[in-house]
Amino acid sequence: MKPGELFLKLIPKIGLIIAIPLIIYFWGAAIVYNIANFWKIFTPSNTVTLSQSTDNPVLPPHIQPLPPAVKDPKIAVSGYAQEGVEVRIYVNGSLEASVRADKGGQFSFDSINLKEGDNQIYAKAVDSQRNESSPSQTITVSYIKKPPFLDVNNLGSDVNDVKQASNVFNLVGKSDPQATITVNGFQVFVDPDGNFSYPLTLNKGQNQITIQATDTAGNTTTIKKIINFTQQQQS
Repeated sequence: MKPGELFLKLIPKIGLIIAIPLIIYFWGAAIVYNIANFWKIFTPSNTVTLSQSTDNPVLPPHIQPLPPAVKDPKIAVSGYAQEGVEVRIYVNGSLEASVRADKGGQFSFDSINLKEGDNQIYAKAVDSQRNESSPSQTITVSYIKKPPFLDVNNLGSDVNDVKQASNVFNLVGKSDPQATITVNGFQVFVDPDGNFSYPLTLNKGQNQITIQATDTAGNTTTIKKIINFTQQQQS
């Protein structure tokens, strides 16, 4: 067989070999596409369309830490919130004051009134649309007006004569259990009932003694005593 005749006989086979993949490619893609579209009819869509809310949620303000107890009836309160919102301060559930947060979100109140005893302080924020935030954290501040109780049991008068062999005098007293006691600047242990004692070393002659009680608010009570010490000979 001549080469030209062989080539003419192979043309249909070559065409078929090329055509089959092309048919599968185009028709197969169409079939898959149609099957997919058909199946969508019975399959619920998982796509969720998100719409931007027109609401502007107001975040609760944050109050900077406050002392647990104070001796003054007024306290400064500061913190931060969203820029431009009105910050309202509540004390024991009652509105005490309001101020607008600045461009940096900072706010401050120079003078918030306290009642004697415990004060529950928290804040809320209100935006221009009158949307109100949830309350901030609540901070308890105790206003303690009265200074702590203090008494020295074994030194009755302001000036006391002490005559004994030992130069160590055991000073005994009582105060509020939460108070801090110092004797001539040295801190003394106070038991749960407020009792305290201190081994005081005396010099011969006059000894000036300062006993001070300080409560958690910083109130102080001070007692000053003089001990005239005479050391006796041991028998």
